[in-house]
Formats: sequence, structure tokens, C-alpha cells
Amino acid sequence: RPDAGDHELTGALAVAVLTDVSPEATLGPGGEGLSGGQRRRLGVAQAYLRHPGLLLLDEPTEGMDLETARALLENLRAALPATTIVAAIHDRTLDHLLVTADVTVRLAAGRVLQVTRRLPAA
Repeated sequence: RPDAGDHELTGALAVAVLTDVSPEATLGPGGEGLSGGQRRRLGVAQAYLRHPGLLLLDEPTEGMDLETARALLENLRAALPATTIVAAIHDRTLDHLLVTADVTVRLAAGRVLQVTRRLPAA
């Protein structure tokens, strides 16, 4: 979103847990100058700015510590409440982070092992 203002950019960086990166930062191609985790979060910030109806994420928390991963997923859900978010997360240690998911599907070797649905709040 080249038309995004400073307030929107700062908000997107906050959603993506990138408050240590300035909207004025000069980066190289592909986010050169950032760590791998920061690059992933920058991609999430860019996607957030579009306010998509559907957001597909492949390994959005890879290379992040648990605290950052939790904050990223919680921030994203809170910032895009009407968006359908589909996230492929292979790291089983992050299972507990998906408590905000309406549906969790566990796959192995291309087969569905388990489907868990969250009950609506009463």
C-alpha cells in the first residue's frame, strides 16, 4: 500500500511485532537488513495493510520465540476480526498458540488426523 500514511504503517508494524523497525527504515531487496523472523513479520505487516478477506500464511511464526509468535498471532486475529486466516504451522510446540482458532486441522502424510472446533462463547 504505497498510499499508507505513517499512522497506518506504524500500526501495521505494531500488529506484526516489529516496533523496533521504523517506517522510514531503508531495507534492501527482500527485506535485506532484517533477520529471517523480522522478514516474515514484515510480510505479515504488508498483508495486514491490505485488510484481506482471506489471509493464507505459511509458517508465519518460524524462527520466532514463543512470546513473539504468540503476540503476532494474537495481534493479527485482533486486528483483522472479520478475516478468515489460514495458517500452516508445522512446529508442534506452538500448538497451544492456536487456542484462538475456530478450527484446527492436524495433518500427517496428506491425511487428516484430527479436526478440533472451538465452541462459540456463551
